[in-house]
Amino acid sequence: MLASINDIPLCNGTLASGFALSEIRVNVQRIFDLVVPLGELNPVPFERSVRRTTFDFQISRIHDTISAAEEFIFDHDADVPSSGAVKFTSSDGLGIRYLINARLITHSLIKYIGKTTTHSYHIEGGRLWPAPAYYILTEDEFYILTEDGFKIETEH
Repeated sequence: MLASINDIPLCNGTLASGFALSEIRVNVQRIFDLVVPLGELNPVPFERSVRRTTFDFQISRIHDTISAAEEFIFDHDADVPSSGAVKFTSSDGLGIRYLINARLITHSLIKYIGKTTTHSYHIEGGRLWPAPAYYILTEDEFYILTEDGFKIETEH
């Protein structure tokens, strides 16, 4: 699995820039409120249809030289965006999901041996969404064109 923040890749499928995410842990928290319906005495849970999703993972990189690994360690924080749309792509490139308005809460260097660096990342966001639909306005109709080419008519 690959990941990027605001189209800046955290890994790109190569050994030098991080082959793939590893040690992935996903935690989804559903947000509920307790409400008392009108005319009732007992509270009931009310699902807000809101999710808080947390991704924890590691990325190992094999740099060309020890100096390049050390430079990467020094410069990595400045190169990684702290927030934005986080895109997760499956290994075959077909499965794409987004965390919109996500935050990179922490990233840590957890292993450095010679030319190899391993960082861990902790990202929090909302609901995990499929690839966004694209909107096309034509002269006679309004359509939503999905990623796979299907047109969905909408009322206007």
